[in-house]
Amino acid sequence: MAAEVFQSIAVKEIYGSGTALRIGNEITSHGLISQNDLLVSGKLEVNNIAYFDSTVQVNYSLQNINNVFSSFGSSSNVRMGYATTQTPNNFMLGVSTESNSMVICERADVDIDFAHALQTNPTLFIHSADATDTTQWISFTHDQTDATINWGAGNLNLEGATHTGTGDVAINGYVTISVAGVAKKFATVA
Repeated sequence: MAAEVFQSIAVKEIYGSGTALRIGNEITSHGLISQNDLLVSGKLEVNNIAYFDSTVQVNYSLQNINNVFSSFGSSSNVRMGYATTQTPNNFMLGVSTESNSMVICERADVDIDFAHALQTNPTLFIHSADATDTTQWISFTHDQTDATINWGAGNLNLEGATHTGTGDVAINGYVTISVAGVAKKFATVA
């Protein structure tokens, strides 16, 4: 059957007849019942901005192609995406100039003001589950000279397997770690 050709016409309103308007012959799997609802059975192409004034629910996959970044904030404050401009290709997250940081916290705490000042360099803050104490955080950044790990309350605990020496071993070097601004050398062994 040959495809029918329609001329362009101006339409003020289109809506379903007592139920959802359907383009195609599939039946809704999400309870579209209002005459204001729209079901598209096939692919849908939008060649300009699409505005969604409510929640967007994706039930299968949401895919950004290479070098197409998702933006967040009214002025595209934060951007993330897969960049082929990196060697090798890499997932990128660009933080906002308002904070120059990213906070990881429990989902229930996203409305808490953790009150981190504007950072000079991109900084990652990770908070504890106790949102009533906003000093319980650790941060990671590079200050254009040194890699810096900082934290609010408590001690920095570096945990791992412990080893007991079996006698004298040769020291093959050292690692310098700044403790409270003072350089300390920690010996390394082979």
